Formats: sequence, structure tokens, C-alpha cells
Amino acid sequence: MSTDQPQVSPRTFSLTKKICFSALIVVLLLGFIEAGFRLSGFSFRPHYSIYAENAWESHGVTQDPTLPWSWVPVPGALCHIGGSSDFHFNQLGYRGPIFQKMKAPGTLRIICMGDSGTMGWGVQDGETYCADLQNILERKCRQNVETINAGVFGFDSFQGVHQMKEKITALHPDVITLCYNWNDHADAIRVAKISGKYAWEKGVPARDKDLYHPQRYTEFIYVFSNLRIFQFLQYVGLRSAELSGVPEDQKRQSNAVLLRVPPDDYKENLEQLIDLARGAGITPILLTQALNPRKVEKPEMQIHARMQQQYNEMIREVAAGKNVLCVDPTSILETDPKYFSSNTHPTKAGHNRIAMLLANAICSMNL
Repeated sequence: MSTDQPQVSPRTFSLTKKICFSALIVVLLLGFIEAGFRLSGFSFRPHYSIYAENAWESHGVTQDPTLPWSWVPVPGALCHIGGSSDFHFNQLGYRGPIFQKMKAPGTLRIICMGDSGTMGWGVQDGETYCADLQNILERKCRQNVETINAGVFGFDSFQGVHQMKEKITALHPDVITLCYNWNDHADAIRVAKISGKYAWEKGVPARDKDLYHPQRYTEFIYVFSNLRIFQFLQYVGLRSAELSGVPEDQKRQSNAVLLRVPPDDYKENLEQLIDLARGAGITPILLTQALNPRKVEKPEMQIHARMQQQYNEMIREVAAGKNVLCVDPTSILETDPKYFSSNTHPTKAGHNRIAMLLANAICSMNL
């Protein structure tokens, strides 16, 4: 009589069940890590400018979805900032009178691109060099002229490239003027919220282009941006990018050495703006940015003055290398503080002098 017991085969799982079981383990592990980050108070939001959120929210501007640390005008809004400056935006989101997207026949359309100096910080809507330029050209050149003020406070050349691609070329201007400097050599934006505290001063600095999210990635980033694991990976990525570009002897002070747009990026942006304009049949004009001579006398402004001069020199170099007209008001404006309301913002008189220089240059081009 046989005593052999029937063999029991080991229990096996199908490939599908194995995959599902592994996925469950991964999800539980990530859940524990996520909970750990939250319990520790870790929070990092590199795609938001905490400072800008507090300063500009509900003041006639909104966040750009692709450049989410930058702020763009709300069409038809009044931007009221600290009681010192009011900007009226037309229904298309530009400062100045409304215009038709299609240019009228026989009209010379000029778009002025730049930062708050172009937008006209501290002057009335009709006192910017862009507004003056239209009046002067119509008298001087005796032709129909339309100027559009596309300046946005806080913008630098990187954001200008984005604006050119997304909005400016579609308006089919004949001429664009480009004036970016002060914001480009400002300290890199610190856009962190770490350990539950707002940390504009202590956040991780990053160059503008390191914060850029192409439109196809924006929705993905917003969906996952509240996950602390995702935030941690962004923190590590930005921190690594920051340290990799800093000389060894400066790494301990790395928070102070990054610029929003370093010199190499700046020249690249200017060249790209020129190429984009020419590719669309638009004549580009580069414009240097002057600095208040009274401010330069202050010791704490010396580094800003040197950087301003360095970036202006790069404007001249790029203009010469690309055979582009460069209008340089520094030799006039920097002789008298009356042309400035702050470090670089022109007064009404300063805007008028810039407009006259631009008008002389444009008339000589026989456009």
C-alpha cells in the first residue's frame, strides 16, 4: 500500500498580480515618504514668487502660466501699486490706447518692449517715451505712426523672448525697440517656501531660464506641485543647478552670486530677440538703459552701476555684431538727475529725451 502523499504545487501569481502588488508597495512607500515630508513641515514652491504673490496679487496683474514667477497685465485693469504708481491697461493688456490687431494700411507700427522703464513707472499713461515717440514721429516724418507700449514691470530679456514669441510677432509691427538691463543683472529670484515659512530672502535662487516651463509641461507641473515629494525633487534639481555653476571658492556664498540673467544668457537673449524680429520681417532697435547719476554716488550702488555699464556694453557689442541700430541715451540722461525718478526710471523729461533720440534714428532709416 503506497504511503506517498499527493504533491502540493507552490502557489504562483500571474504577472498581472505581481505588477499590481509591486505597484501597491511603491504607492504605500511613496505615501509614507509624502507623509514624512508633510509632518516635518517641508514645503518648497519654486514655480511661485512668494514676494510677488504678496506684492502684486489683486493689483491689476496676474501670473503668466508659462513663466509663473512673472506677472502680466490683466486686460482692461487699473494696476495700483502702493499708491505711488497707477497703470491703465487697455483691453488687450497693453498700456496706452486700444488698437486693432491688424495694422491699418499705410501706418508705421512700432512696438516698444522692455521693463518698467519702458512701461513708464511713475509717469502718466501719455508720458512714456513710447507715447511721445508717436507724436514726435508724426510731426518729424509726416507719416501715420502707431506705437504700442509692451513694457512690463519686472521683465528681463528672457521674458522678452517669451513675449516676442507669444504675442509681439502676431501684431506685425514694422519696428520694435528693445530695452532690457536692470532686471537682468538683479539677484536671481528666490522663489521658495521652505519648512512652512515664507523664505524670499533665504530661498534657493535660480536663473530665469531654470524656472521656465514650456507650455506643454505647465499643466503637469501644476497637478503635481502640491506633492512634497515632487517639491523635494525640484528643490534638489535647482540646488544642484545653482551649485554647478558657481566657482568652488564661492559655493559657501552661492546665494549671492547668481543673477536672473547672467552675461552669457543675456547676450544670447538679445541675439534671439533680433533673430526673431528679423525672421518676422521686423526691424529691431536696441536701446541702452541709463542710471541716475545721483544714485551712483552712493557706495551701495557701485556694484549696480558697474553691472549696468557691463550690460549696456553687451548691448552695444551685440548691436555691432548683428548690424543692428543701437540708440544710446546714457550720455545724455546720466548728466542730470532731473531725468530720473529713481535708480533707472525716467521722469517725463527723461522719457521725452529718449523718444527724441529714437525718433531721429527711425526717421533716418527711411522706413
